[in-house]
Amino acid sequence: QMGFGRPAHKRPSTGKHGQTRTNTDWHGSIPRPCQSVLVRVRPCSPRSRMGLRETDMTSASRICCVWVAGWLLIAGAGAADKQRVFRLHGQILDTDGKLIRDPEPVVFLHGGTLPYNSQSRVGLDGSFRFEKLLQGSYVLIVAVAGQGEMRRTVEVSPTLADKKGRIREVITFIPVASPNEAEVVQKSQLTVPKEAKQEVQRSLQALGKNDVEAAKKHLLKAVDLAPHYAEAWNQLGVIAYQTADHPAAEQHFRRALKEDPGAYFALVNLGGALLAVGKDAESLEINQRAVRRAPEDALAHAQVGKSYLVLRDFGKAETHLRQAKALDPRHFSSPQLALADLYFLQARYQERIRELEEYLEYHPDGHFAERVRTLLEDARQAQGGR
Repeated sequence: QMGFGRPAHKRPSTGKHGQTRTNTDWHGSIPRPCQSVLVRVRPCSPRSRMGLRETDMTSASRICCVWVAGWLLIAGAGAADKQRVFRLHGQILDTDGKLIRDPEPVVFLHGGTLPYNSQSRVGLDGSFRFEKLLQGSYVLIVAVAGQGEMRRTVEVSPTLADKKGRIREVITFIPVASPNEAEVVQKSQLTVPKEAKQEVQRSLQALGKNDVEAAKKHLLKAVDLAPHYAEAWNQLGVIAYQTADHPAAEQHFRRALKEDPGAYFALVNLGGALLAVGKDAESLEINQRAVRRAPEDALAHAQVGKSYLVLRDFGKAETHLRQAKALDPRHFSSPQLALADLYFLQARYQERIRELEEYLEYHPDGHFAERVRTLLEDARQAQGGR
C-alpha cells in the first residue's frame, strides 16, 4: 500500500455530515505452493500523511499503504456485489465514554482495498457518516488537533451490514503521534506554487468520482508546474501501484523521497513497491526504517514482517506480523494470511488454522474469503488425520 503526501485539501463541510471525496485502489501477487495462503506478499493500497497542526488538518489526506496477501486480486472479483452500496455510521468518544468537544475531531475514510477518499466533520453528538460505500476494507482516521490521530480498519461487506446496508462503529479515540510530525519539511516544498497544489486537489476530486485517468492528468500537470513537488510524485506512485504498474510506482516514490527525504509515507510506500518488484533486500532496509520512524503504524510492521518472511527470517517475521495485528487486528494488509503462510512453512498447523479463522472473522466477504474457507477446511481435515 502506499501513501499520499500532503495534498491541498479544502476544509470539509461544517454541516453534521459534510463530506468531500477522492479515491484510489490496488492489486498484486506471485504464486507459491498451492497449500499456502500468501503466494507472495505484495502491497495493496497507498497512503498519505496527515499533519495535526491546524494548518495541516484541512490539507490532510491519507491512503494507507497495504499488502495484499495471497493469490492475484482479480479486478472482476465480487462483481455481483459491486453495485450494492453501504453506509458507515459511527460515533467517536474519548476513553471515558464522553464526547470530544474542543477541538472537534475530523474523520477521514480511505480505501484499503479499493479506491476511496473522503473526510467529514463530526456532529454535536459525536456521530459521523459516510454514504455510498462499495464493499471492501477502509481505513478510518480520526484526528484531533493538538492531541494526535488514530487509525482503524473498517470492513464494509454484506455479512457485517444490517438489512438497510448500514455498518455501525463506536470509536474510542486513543491518539498516537502522527509519523510526519517529526518530519523536517524541505525548503523546496514550501515553494510549491498554488497552481500545482490546485492540480493535486483536482486529482483528489477526480478520484472521488472514480476517474483515475483524470486524476493522473492533474497530477502530471502538477509535477510539470512544480517538478520538485514531492506530494504529487507520491500520489502518482500510489495510482501506479494501484493499477499494478509497480516499476513506475517505485520510480515515483523514489522521486518523492529525492525531493523530500523526510516524507514518511513516501518511505513506507517505497518499501511496499520494492517488495512488489522483487527487490527484497532493499525492501527490508526501507521497511525497517519505516518501523523505526513509526513504531505505532500497523502497515509498517506488516510490511517489514512480510519482508522478513520473503527472506525466510521467520522469527522476526512473526514478531512484526503479530505487532501489526496488535495495533490493528482488522488491518487491510491481512497479517493473518502472512502468519498462516509462515505457520504452514513451519508445520505449525493448528496455529495456521487459527489465523485462517481470524481472517474470516474480520473479513467474511473479503477478496480471499472463499479461498481461505477451502484452505481452512483442508487444514482441519489434515489436522484431524494426524
